[in-house]
Amino acid sequence: MAKKLALLVLASACMLTLPARADTILSSNAGLNDGTLSANVAVAPAGSTPSTGPASIVDIAGSPNGAWDTLPGGDWISVANSGSGPVVEPNGFATIFTDTFFLSAAPTAASLYVLADDTTSVVVNGTTIWNATAGPFPTCSSSEIGCLATTEGIFIDGALLANLVQGTNTISFEAYQDNGSSYGLDFAGAVATPEPDALLMTGLGLGALILLGGSGRRRFMVS
Repeated sequence: MAKKLALLVLASACMLTLPARADTILSSNAGLNDGTLSANVAVAPAGSTPSTGPASIVDIAGSPNGAWDTLPGGDWISVANSGSGPVVEPNGFATIFTDTFFLSAAPTAASLYVLADDTTSVVVNGTTIWNATAGPFPTCSSSEIGCLATTEGIFIDGALLANLVQGTNTISFEAYQDNGSSYGLDFAGAVATPEPDALLMTGLGLGALILLGGSGRRRFMVS
């Protein structure tokens, strides 16, 4: 199970919108190949569900914590039913969620929106562009990145774009449990690449937009 994504392809004079699950970024006629979303439990104190190692992704959009904000087009995910319960991961629990995808050309623009309970780091192709916070954690982190509208992490170009490359890319989130209640991650983003024909002719043009959910909100920017 995984959170839902959408793939919007802009090419020539047509627009194709395809629904998808979070474990795949669909191929497109602009040259994008399949992508995958995976989870690996990095720290699992006694009482954790599951233990350390690779884990299945659980879509908890149907049973979220009522205090959580949401990202349009995205779902809250975890490795257990840890939204409104019944699973409560112990403090110190941490999972690395990794989205791996392929870009047919060097990206020209990128955006990423992130929510987490309690908090998360963000790593792009091995480079940490955001460190998880140290709290406090009344519901989740009281500063970005947390689970509320006021603590959403927003990345526009900057370090995000600088660390994306033509070819295979990974964006990883190490989500931490620190307040002993609900636990999860939600993210949405977009990467633009030049249209192949335009690359050959002029080096200009927009070919494809991968939507890992999608959001037009601008509250604050981290880069």
